[in-house]
Amino acid sequence: MIASGENRQALIEKNERMADMGDTTVENPEVGETIIELKEDYIKLWNEADKEFQWNILIMANSEILLKDTAKKILGANIHPFTTWASDLERTDFWSDGIADIVRTPNKVINAWFSQLVENRTLRNFGMNYYDSTKADNFVPQTFEPAPWGWYPVPGNPNEMIQRVDIPDLSDSLDEMNFIIQMVERSSGATATEKGTSEKGQITLGEVKLLAEKAMDRITSLSKFYRRAWKEYAVKWNILTEANAHRLKTLKLVKRSYKGNLFEKEVSPKMWKSESGYEVRVTSSSEQEKEQMGGLEKLNAIAVGYPENLPLQKILLKRKLDIAKLNPEEEDEIMKFEEDLNKKKEEIQSAAIQEKMGGPEAGAGAPTPQEQPQEQPLTPQMQPQMA
Repeated sequence: MIASGENRQALIEKNERMADMGDTTVENPEVGETIIELKEDYIKLWNEADKEFQWNILIMANSEILLKDTAKKILGANIHPFTTWASDLERTDFWSDGIADIVRTPNKVINAWFSQLVENRTLRNFGMNYYDSTKADNFVPQTFEPAPWGWYPVPGNPNEMIQRVDIPDLSDSLDEMNFIIQMVERSSGATATEKGTSEKGQITLGEVKLLAEKAMDRITSLSKFYRRAWKEYAVKWNILTEANAHRLKTLKLVKRSYKGNLFEKEVSPKMWKSESGYEVRVTSSSEQEKEQMGGLEKLNAIAVGYPENLPLQKILLKRKLDIAKLNPEEEDEIMKFEEDLNKKKEEIQSAAIQEKMGGPEAGAGAPTPQEQPQEQPLTPQMQPQMA
């Protein structure tokens, strides 16, 4: 009885939702399926009272209006809550052509040509023939269906009444297919070198590197719309978050240290809200790694020439640890160990120098260069000792 009551209540709630969405036959259902079309429109209109353009949201189910109000009242901000990274924008179509649409039509052409080439090769291997039916009194082929080596007994001279079916060779279309592929590669930047295959005529390593750099430049230029869309997405997300901060709950964040200890902290909207706002910056992880590796190579080349420069070696080690993406505790432990090691090296070098000069007692009473009189001339016997 309890289960039956729950099912009945669920059915009643479902019928109420269907009625609200415009289904007039929910109480007297008809045979078949009931399809309701939901429409969601975002229209920018001029508001004379506020003297500004405002986004208006309209949601309809068939002919019934479910929601109709401004975006500022619904979302808390006067923005269009969608972004696009299409390179060929259209005013009347939000789902405009993207980057992949550049190569869609050439792909269809190549697929059709390749299918024709395969079919042409199959038909040529069948070896089909025509025959002169006026000269064949008792020769009636049983079938004309394509079949490998479909030969039948022929009375008389076969050369006078049989002709081979001529099927032209389409292997020349391979050159045209290669032309279309190269054209798509030039337009999209996905050259053979970028895909990891070799090209004819590329001999030197410098040429291969140059092609890879040019391809990367093209890909970067195509991705600017993608990056712009992510920046717009971040800006709108920040606006919506700050506008609806009063609806957000306090979150408890937990962080685990490299030793396994857990640290908790509660974060509320008042802790991250800022009157001056935030600046949005979109970067690519691959580009960041490329820049870091390039800077590390330059710094490493400089450090090779100055191996005794401890500050330079410390900076180089810090850059390497940053690329390794270690946590702060691990970096501090490695840097502390390196500093202790450098101190031990300095103590060993200082002890070796003092031992070479005769010990600390001999060096304590020796006059420094400033204490020696400048007017005293050097004799030939003293010059080797000073040197």
